[in-house]
Amino acid sequence: MDPHKTGTFIAALRRGKNMTQEDLAGAVGVTDKAVSRWETGRGFPDISLLPALAAALDITVNELLAGEPIAAGEREKADSAVLDALKYMRGMGRKSVSALLIAAGAILLPIALFIIGVRGPLQWFLAAGGAALIAAGIALPRLPAFSFRTGGPSPAAARGVSIAAAVLALGLEISPWSAVLNFGRPGEDGGVVFIRSTFSSFSLIPIGYANFAPMMTGLLTVALLALAVAGIWRDGARSKSFLCGVLAAVSSLMPLVFSGPEYFGAVPACITGCLLAFLAAQALANR
Repeated sequence: MDPHKTGTFIAALRRGKNMTQEDLAGAVGVTDKAVSRWETGRGFPDISLLPALAAALDITVNELLAGEPIAAGEREKADSAVLDALKYMRGMGRKSVSALLIAAGAILLPIALFIIGVRGPLQWFLAAGGAALIAAGIALPRLPAFSFRTGGPSPAAARGVSIAAAVLALGLEISPWSAVLNFGRPGEDGGVVFIRSTFSSFSLIPIGYANFAPMMTGLLTVALLALAVAGIWRDGARSKSFLCGVLAAVSSLMPLVFSGPEYFGAVPACITGCLLAFLAAQALANR
C-alpha cells in the first residue's frame, strides 16, 4: 500500500464526483483535515473507515488500497482477502498492546508489594493498579473488535490520554521525591548508618553522585511531551514521541536495576507507571 498513490487516487475520485473534502468527510464520518491528510499521503484511513470510504467513492476496498482501478471480475474476491488481512493486522496490534499492558503490570505489582517499602493505602493502590494492568492485558485480545466510529476510543482521545500521562510523569519528576540517594555516616556502634534523601529529577545533586538516570528520564519526558503535542498536527512526530517514551521508561528503571531498591521508591514507581501508560495510549492512537 502506497499512501501517496492512494491519496492521489482519492483526490481524483472526489473531484470527479464534484465533492469537497468536507462533503467526503461527512459521508465517511471524519473531519476534513483527515481527508486532507489522506489525499496528501500524510496519513491513511483507519481499517474501520475503508468500506464507507470505498462506497462514497463508488470503488472497492481493494481498489482504494491499490490506488488504481481493478478489473470487475476480480473485485469481490480481492476485497474479501484484503479485509481479512487487515483484520488480522488489527488483531496483531491488539496483541501488542496487550503484551505492553501485561509487562507494565508485571513491573508495577512486585514493585508495590516487595520493593518500594511503602505501607498503607499507597502500597495497595499501586498493587491494585498493577493487577488491573495485567487483567486488562489478558482481557484485551478477547474483547469484541471495536471501531473508532462506533463507541471505541478515537485516536484523538487516546492521544489526549497519552499527553495527560506525560504531564503527570513530568509533574512527579519535578517534585522533590523523584530521585533517591542514600548517604552513609558513622553510627554510634561503629557501623555505617544510611540516611535516605530525595530530590527532584532535575536537581544536579544526584548527578554529582553519578546518578544520571533521573535527569535523563526528566529530559526525555520533556521531549516526548513536546513531540506528543506536535503529533496532534504532524504525523512524523508521533513515532519520535513513542521512541522517547520507550527510552524514558527504560531510564526510569535504571536506578532500580543497577543500584537496587534502596534507590527506588513510590514516586519513581509512579513515574514508570505513567510512562508505560503513555506508551499504551500512544500505541492505541497510532494504530
